[in-house]
Amino acid sequence: MDWDTSAAPDLEPWARRAEETCQDWFPKIVGLLPSEGFAPPASVRVVFAKNLGKGIGFAEGTQITLSAPYVRAHPEDVSLVIHELTHVVQAYKGGLHKPPTWLVEGIADYVRYFEYPGRAPSRRINPRAASYRDSYQTTASFLNWIQRQHDPLFVQKINASIRQGNYKEALFHQFTGETLDALWAEFAATLSGNTQT
Repeated sequence: MDWDTSAAPDLEPWARRAEETCQDWFPKIVGLLPSEGFAPPASVRVVFAKNLGKGIGFAEGTQITLSAPYVRAHPEDVSLVIHELTHVVQAYKGGLHKPPTWLVEGIADYVRYFEYPGRAPSRRINPRAASYRDSYQTTASFLNWIQRQHDPLFVQKINASIRQGNYKEALFHQFTGETLDALWAEFAATLSGNTQT
């Protein structure tokens, strides 16, 4: 991986530590999200931005951009890079085959919170107000529940379908035997008040 800290030279030590984690985790993420014919990128570039507004990072192609102010304020949060590195590995097509954003972000947060060790979701899910379309931690928790309750390879299967441009909502039924809405209702019923699953 190529790290560019020119916009935030003070973050060079953090970048070195994060790079070690990324070198270890990049092949693990590739292993978690395989699909037929997929070859991961040979290199990934990480740059720091002086200001991303409220954003903390994003991935575009094989480049990851991180918010320097966020990293300074949250130096313990290396999982941020795991989330963005997952987007690089996802390598989904755009255009007509563009998958729903909630699922793209949910898979990246699934890897961040349920595969990468040491960081649990911090948001509580209110089953009366939440939806699987909420993305990020809510969708990640829902996907983790599907993996545990219905199919331990669900994320791998749904990722492969998205990457190959074959995503459709009916895949939830195909892989689990239940519709997406039925799965969410079942998951929401397992939540007690404002607890996180």
